[in-house]
Amino acid sequence: EQTIIHAKRNLSLLAILFLDLDNFKQINDSFGHSIGDTVLISISARLKKVLRESDTIARLGGDEFIILLSEVEKIEEIDEITAKIFDSIRQPLVIKGSELFVTTSIGVSVFPNDGTTPEIMLRNADAAMYRAKEKGRNSYEYYTGDMTGKALEKVQMIANLNRALENDELEVYYQPQYDIQKKQLVGLEALIRWNHADLGFIAPEKFLPAAEESGLIVSLDRWVMHTSLHQMKAWSDAGLVLGRLSLNLTMQQIDQFDFLEFLIKLMKETGCEGQSIGFEITEGQLMKNPERTIELLDCISELGIEISIDDFGTGYSSLAYLKKLPVDTLKIDKEFIRDITEDEDDASIVKSVIALAKSMRIAVLAEGVETSDQLSFLKKEGCTLIQGYYLSQPKPAADIPALISYPLAQGEGTVTNLRSLHAKRVS
Repeated sequence: EQTIIHAKRNLSLLAILFLDLDNFKQINDSFGHSIGDTVLISISARLKKVLRESDTIARLGGDEFIILLSEVEKIEEIDEITAKIFDSIRQPLVIKGSELFVTTSIGVSVFPNDGTTPEIMLRNADAAMYRAKEKGRNSYEYYTGDMTGKALEKVQMIANLNRALENDELEVYYQPQYDIQKKQLVGLEALIRWNHADLGFIAPEKFLPAAEESGLIVSLDRWVMHTSLHQMKAWSDAGLVLGRLSLNLTMQQIDQFDFLEFLIKLMKETGCEGQSIGFEITEGQLMKNPERTIELLDCISELGIEISIDDFGTGYSSLAYLKKLPVDTLKIDKEFIRDITEDEDDASIVKSVIALAKSMRIAVLAEGVETSDQLSFLKKEGCTLIQGYYLSQPKPAADIPALISYPLAQGEGTVTNLRSLHAKRVS
């Protein structure tokens, strides 16, 4: 506030720079919090060296820093200081003999155009920082007026989601997958859920698109992997046999240079064998960079991990690429299952996918099964791997042991049709 008063008196500018280190959580997860703390100390020292005596720096918390630039005469001065910050941070850090490379995203708000109070300026710098992350990270953005309304809402969503990772607001739910012919549980799909401290339950379709756009999906997915593999280890130690754990894999994750290293380290840490893990990648994600995806999935498959193509039938994958992929299972999208007993086109598509899977000697699983009629249709066509609300909705970890027994063991008419709960769920 004193700096703002000074700027008003001297008719000068001042700026707030909101810095957030990119993917810093991965450093903590991969190398431990002690290394993470060392990185923060080193970055702080570098920032102090490039700032002027009149500037102020503070660590806001976690991997976030606030820099107050006072006595600014023109915008170009802010650009020059910001360039020095990037040059300083991008230099490799040598910690315990290893080189670590860190980047940052920076949001800038300038007095008086972007706010006349500390609270407004800080909020707008925060919004600009998340815009920088959306545009690819390792960059900076000035606050602009279009970061209001829906744009600001999305930015705030990402900010809240980022903090949810630190505040234990996230939880993994598990949806069972059953073999209806063998009448047994064959696996669980791990699904992220967000219970916001003030807003309550936030549906995944509300926050996952924003997470993918911002790149935060990489940290979210790794959190899910870390949490669910440790949970599988706990169930295994308790003598529970739950089949294979299915995890969603995004193109952003595939593009991370250290993903395989992260995965192998996590498998060793939890003692989970590859045969107990599966990755699901959507058909749309697959076609963004098929050659790169094939290369990585081959490496993953060599670990014994099962590969499934999720939402099959909704994208435009080439059969030539499909033949090259180490695919174990095709998952039929729930959009085709919903009206399978009423829509001839949907029925034909599902029959074709089942026939394709059989011809390629791979498994096929139908998701989004909600009625006994859908189940009967699929069983008749030879699709015996089923996932959906008719058998079980996604459940928290504490409820999973009770779902080991096949839910229709006493007769298919005994399960309540859960379609009425559709408005409350995202499967």
